[in-house]
Amino acid sequence: MAPGRSRGRACPARDRAGRRRPGHPSARPAIGDPGIGKSRLARDLRATAAARGYLCVEAFCSQDEGAPPLWPWVSLLEGLCRQTGVPMPDLQGDEGSQFALWESIAAAVCAAVAEHPVLLTIDDIHWADPSTLRALRHRLDVTARGRLVIVMTRRAFPAPVDAQAALADALARRHAVRLELTGLDASASAELLRSVTSERRSDAELVRLLERTEGNPFFLIELARAGESVPGSVRDVVARRVGEPPLASRDLLATASVLGRRFRLDALGLAAGIEPARVVEGLLPAMEVGLVLDADGLGSARFSHPLVQDVVVDRIPGIHRAALHASAAQALTSLHDVAASDLARHWRQAGPQHSAQCAETALRAAEQARDVAAYEEELELLGWALEAQAALPDTDDRTLYDLAMARARAARWSGQWEAAEECVASAVALADRLGDHEALARAALSTVEGAVWYSNSFGEVNAFIIDTLERVLQGLPRDDSELRCRVLLSLGIELYFSADAARVSAYIVDAVDMARRLDDPRLLQSVLHGACYGNWRPGSAANRAELAREAVVLAESTGDERALALALAALASALAELGQVEEMWPTVRRGLEVSTKLNLVAATVFLEAMQLPWIALSGDIERARDTLPRLRELASRVAIPNVAAALAHTAMVTGLTDQDDQSDDERVLELAAVPTASAHAVVCVRRGDLETARRIIAAHRERFVADHDDFMSMMRWCYGAEPRSPSTTLPWQPSPTRPSRRSAVGPARLRRSAQTAPSTPTGRWPPLRWAISTERVRSPIRRLDSARRGTLPVPPIIWPHTVAPTASRGSGRGHALG
Repeated sequence: MAPGRSRGRACPARDRAGRRRPGHPSARPAIGDPGIGKSRLARDLRATAAARGYLCVEAFCSQDEGAPPLWPWVSLLEGLCRQTGVPMPDLQGDEGSQFALWESIAAAVCAAVAEHPVLLTIDDIHWADPSTLRALRHRLDVTARGRLVIVMTRRAFPAPVDAQAALADALARRHAVRLELTGLDASASAELLRSVTSERRSDAELVRLLERTEGNPFFLIELARAGESVPGSVRDVVARRVGEPPLASRDLLATASVLGRRFRLDALGLAAGIEPARVVEGLLPAMEVGLVLDADGLGSARFSHPLVQDVVVDRIPGIHRAALHASAAQALTSLHDVAASDLARHWRQAGPQHSAQCAETALRAAEQARDVAAYEEELELLGWALEAQAALPDTDDRTLYDLAMARARAARWSGQWEAAEECVASAVALADRLGDHEALARAALSTVEGAVWYSNSFGEVNAFIIDTLERVLQGLPRDDSELRCRVLLSLGIELYFSADAARVSAYIVDAVDMARRLDDPRLLQSVLHGACYGNWRPGSAANRAELAREAVVLAESTGDERALALALAALASALAELGQVEEMWPTVRRGLEVSTKLNLVAATVFLEAMQLPWIALSGDIERARDTLPRLRELASRVAIPNVAAALAHTAMVTGLTDQDDQSDDERVLELAAVPTASAHAVVCVRRGDLETARRIIAAHRERFVADHDDFMSMMRWCYGAEPRSPSTTLPWQPSPTRPSRRSAVGPARLRRSAQTAPSTPTGRWPPLRWAISTERVRSPIRRLDSARRGTLPVPPIIWPHTVAPTASRGSGRGHALG
C-alpha cells in the first residue's frame, strides 16, 4: 500500500468512482482527521477516474482569510473550460446577483458534463468561504442529468455549522456516500513503513507505533522517521488545533493531560479545583474542535488521539507539570477504585518532595501486579519504589536491600536478565554494608534461582558473582544446609562456561546429594532443575531427562506451578536431544500451557524456540513460518542473553528465511558470541553462496575447532562432521581430503536415515543436530587446513528430504517425527 492509501470504505469507494447510476450526478464527501489520507484518496480517485475516461479537475480551499470568494470555483471552472472549450462564465457580481452567479456556475458545469464525464475534487472544504459552499449546494440541487462526480474532503472536527451544515444537509438528502477515513490496520501500516523507510519493523515496534498514531499515515511515517519521538512536523499540526479553544479550556486540557489519555470527569474537577458542572462546560470548546471525545457517556472523557495528549503535556512548563501531578495524586486518593499504579505514577512525577508517597504507593502497586503475574509491571513499579526510597533522608540499607531483592526476582520472572544482574549487584553491595552473610548469599544466588536459561552470554562467566559465591561458601559452616546446597549449585551453573568442567560437575553432584540428604521437596526440585542446566552437555542428555522427570513429580507434589513450568522446559529439551518425540510433544504442550498461564515469558520463549525446528522437521513449514514472527515478538519482551542470535540461527538452518533476505544470516554473524559459524557456512554452501561461506570461515576460524563440550557442541560437531565426507568435493578443491574413520560416522548415519525420511519441500535444510544420534560425533577439523589450501568444507548430501532423528545409543529403536 502506498503512503496515505485510503482505508476503511475508502478503497472500495475509489473503485466505485465511475460506477454510479448512468446519467445521474453523485457526490462523495471524504471525512477524516488531518494526515489520515483525504488528499491522497482524492488523488487516487482522480487517477482511477482518468483511466476510465473522465475529465478530472481539482481545487483547494485556502486557510488564508484573504482568499477571494468563490476561489475554488474559479480554479475548477478554469480547468474545466480549458479542457472542454466551454466558455468561462463571469463570476463578478454584487450581493443581489448571487443566485445568477450560482446559475452560471451550474450551467458551465452542465455544459461540460454534456460532452464528457467529469470528476471534480475540492480539498479542505472546512476552509471554504460561504459563497463557495452555497454555489456547491446549488449545483447539487440542480436536477439536470449528467455524468458528474464531485468529491469533497473535510476534517471530522469541528462539526459543520451555518453554510457547512446546509451543505451537509443537502448531501444527506441526496444520499451521498460518506467516506469515513480511519487509520491503517497492522498489515497496511507495516507495508506503508517498508515502502517509505525501507525498514522491517518488529511486531512490538509496530504495536507501539500503532498505539501512538492509531494508524494515521502522516503520524506513522513521521514518528517512524523520528525514532518514535514526536517530531516537529507532527507537533506543529497538533499544536495548531490545541491552540484553538479559549484559554480557560486550554488550562483544563493541561490538567486532563497529566491524568492520562482517558480521564474521569470527577477526578479532573478535583484536580482542577472546579465544580463538576463547570468541568463539562470547560471541555466543550475542546470537544467542538475534536480534541476531546466522550469516552463512554458514564462520566469519562478521552483525548481524541494519543499525540494530542503528548503535545498538550509537552507544552506545560516542568514546574507547573509537577504541581499538576501532585494535584492529580491528591484528587485520585480521595476517589474509590483508583489503581495504585496510577497514584504511584503521579507521585513520582510530582517531584522528590513527594518521594515518601511515591515509595509507599509504588510498593503497594507492585504487590498487586505480582498477584496477577504482571511481572514486567512489577519490575517497573519496584524500580520507582527503590528510586523514591533512596531519595528519602532517613532511609536504611535493609529497606533498600529488600527492595533490590524483590526487584531482582521480578526481573528474573519477567526475563529481564540485565536488570536482574543490576539488582543483584546492588543487593550484594548493600549486604556487604550490612555485614549480613546470609543476605549476601541470598543476593548472589539470585542470578540462577528460577532461571530457565544462563544469565551470561555464551562463553562468558560473571567473575563478580563467582567471587561473591566463593566468599559466601568459605564463610558457611561445612554441615549440610539449605543455603550451602544452593550456593554449591549456583557456583556450578555460574562456572558452566569455564574451562574447569570437573569442578563444575563436582559442585553440581555435591548440591544434588546434599539436597537429597536434607529431604526438602522444594529444595530438591529447585536443585534438580538447576542441575539440568549446570550439566547440559551432549553426553548427559539421558541423565538430565531423569533429573527433570523427578523435578516435574516434585513440583506437582508441592503444587508449585512456576517450578513445574521450569521443570517441563528442562525435560522437553533433554527429550528433544534424545529423539524421544512421543514424550517430547506432550511435554512441550504442557509446559507452554503452564508458562503461558503464569505469564512466564522466558519459559514460553524457550519452549517455543525449542519446538520450532521440530515443527519444520515434521514438514509443517507453513506452521513454522507462522510461528517465527510470533516468537520474535514474544522474545522482544525479554532480555535473555543470545536469544536474538538463537532465533536467527534457527530460522537460518530450518530454511524459514527467504533466499533473498539475508537479515537473519547477518544477525547471526554480528552476534559473534554464539558459535554458529560452522552451521552458517554449511547453509551458505547449500544455498550456493560460496563467497559468504569463505568469509565466515576466514573470520571465525577458531569456531571450527572441536575441543568443546557444551550445550551447542552437538550441533557444531554435526556440521563439522558433514563436510568431511570423501564423496564430495568442490570445483576449486584440488583433491578430496581423506577423512578419518571417526569423522565418517555422522555422514554415514545421515545417509542411512535419509533413505526412509519423510518428504518436505525441496530446498528445506534441517539442522543436523537433530539428524544424528546423541553419541559424540566430533569433527577432526582441529585447524582450518582448507583456509591454507584455498579449499572449503562442503556438505556431502544435498537432501530433498527431511532427515528423521535416530534414537540415542542404547535405546534400541528410532523415533518417527509427528
